[in-house]
Amino acid sequence: MPELVIRNLWRGFSSGGGLRDISFEVEAGEFFVLLGPSGCGKSTLLRLIAALDPADRGAIDIAGTRAGHGAVAMVFQNYALYPHMTAFDNIAFPLRLMKLGHDEIRRRVAACARTAGLSIDLNRRPAELSGGERQRVALARAIVREPRIILMDEPLSNLDAQLRASLRVELKRFQRDTGRTVIYVTHDQVEALALADRLAVMRAGRIEQIGSPRALYDAPANEFVASFVGQPPMNLVRARIAPDRKSLLAGDSVLRIEPPAGAPDEVILGIRPEDLSLDADPAKVAIETTIERAEFSGARFLVVARFGSAYLLTESVEPLHTSERRRFYFERSRIHFFDASSGRRIPWADPSP
Repeated sequence: MPELVIRNLWRGFSSGGGLRDISFEVEAGEFFVLLGPSGCGKSTLLRLIAALDPADRGAIDIAGTRAGHGAVAMVFQNYALYPHMTAFDNIAFPLRLMKLGHDEIRRRVAACARTAGLSIDLNRRPAELSGGERQRVALARAIVREPRIILMDEPLSNLDAQLRASLRVELKRFQRDTGRTVIYVTHDQVEALALADRLAVMRAGRIEQIGSPRALYDAPANEFVASFVGQPPMNLVRARIAPDRKSLLAGDSVLRIEPPAGAPDEVILGIRPEDLSLDADPAKVAIETTIERAEFSGARFLVVARFGSAYLLTESVEPLHTSERRRFYFERSRIHFFDASSGRRIPWADPSP
């Protein structure tokens, strides 16, 4: 049974932003991520689920109850800890509002601190804690009331990259061990792919696609999802279908790729950076490029190559030089097609043997 059901949710603002006809379900014990660029409505949606803001219309159902009112707890981007209170008192604050007894409060605070990975002196105040410790205090405070759903609004965004990566692992372990339902907002697609059981990609107040990280990566519903999910992002090349409909014309190049049946005359060809290789293979499609730059990143070089009027991203273990002409290869079965007008995915299967 779904833990959360949202149906036809709308929320408008005088600026023109907001949410437009949002519908989805979240299963009990699921780690569900809302992913999208700044201003797409992710945090607005989270606030509606938490009953911090009202919806214009639509329904939010949490296991048969109204949103908010003890059903959810929220961890904010800045943690929203009370600076004059100790870590213990911050965690205990919701329990005191519930008028629980002193012994019960101490028991539950200690248990939640352990669950959140806190090993500090709980008599310290937020100013005496590191960013990671404050994040754990906020998480402990969220779970101490034993809510059905934990809402998290970019809780790792204020931390450095190394700590963020470490806490991602801890957060996923916490969710798995406790079986909590988590709805997590982020604009970081690496974070989304690492954490999500399922994710919803949002743009301009709407949901573009919902699915598992692998499903969205392998079969993006449209050009926007293709470019937003994946790091480095998918390469997108505008192409025309040749008159014989047996090949594609991209700039001055002819690509021996038979397009999908019924495809429009102009399409967007999608190629993941990892699917481009310098290894010559006569069975693959070859393209001639000019190297624009190669950035050293440790084990590999991040390469930008010009192909006609398009710029392609890929990686290479060997150093490449600016203005060098190089030929890259890719398998036909690994490409994606999108309608050049609507951006929607065009179903396609490689017809070659």
